[in-house]
Amino acid sequence: MKTNFNSKGNRIVPALVGIIILSFLISLVVYAFSYRGSLRKFTFPSIDEGEYIIEKRYLRKSSVDDPITSFVKELLLGPESERTKYLFSKNTSLLSCFEKDGVLFVNLSDDVLDMGDNVIPFEESIKLVTKNIKQNFGGIKSVEIYVDGKSMYDRY
Repeated sequence: MKTNFNSKGNRIVPALVGIIILSFLISLVVYAFSYRGSLRKFTFPSIDEGEYIIEKRYLRKSSVDDPITSFVKELLLGPESERTKYLFSKNTSLLSCFEKDGVLFVNLSDDVLDMGDNVIPFEESIKLVTKNIKQNFGGIKSVEIYVDGKSMYDRY
């Protein structure tokens, strides 16, 4: 019995393989050129005294928040790395955040005052938040921190 290689059944397999390869290549190109967001650098304190951990994260453009607000919210979520401390307690939330004339006004919930496990002292946290914001947003000259609408410190 002879096998006929020109039959329809034998041409379907190479066509399916070709379609699968083409789909993979199109997916790869779309992924490579897709917008991943802005690369931001986050600095968190290490559990080893006096050392810091740098994390780089892509922050997608938000339809609700401006880039600085998105950054501060992400910063409040804390580190992803092990062997790091938190800036504030996990329940801390951002009440408001806006910039005027190079000054960033950040209003945090009063949960920021709770000293939980693995949280650095409040004044250290404020300085590190300020450092994080200034290193990622060159137009910010100083940061004013408020807790539940009340000023905590002068400008940093």
